Amino acid sequence: MIARRCPICKRLFEDCTCSSPARALPALTVACPTCGSRPGALCTSHSGTRPRLHDVHQTRTTAWRTT
Repeated sequence: MIARRCPICKRLFEDCTCSSPARALPALTVACPTCGSRPGALCTSHSGTRPRLHDVHQTRTTAWRTT
């Protein structure tokens, strides 16, 4: 797997806050039932090879709403 970096801050996408609007979503406080991302980590797409930078899985939002 190639480590992808943010073009703005040059950090790994997993650690970037400037180009990952999903980091501001309250659903990140719970684990994702779909992809298995732990609380605080971005959801992943494509079998875990790419972080979802702009949204989270619907099941994660549902899990957050029910907690």
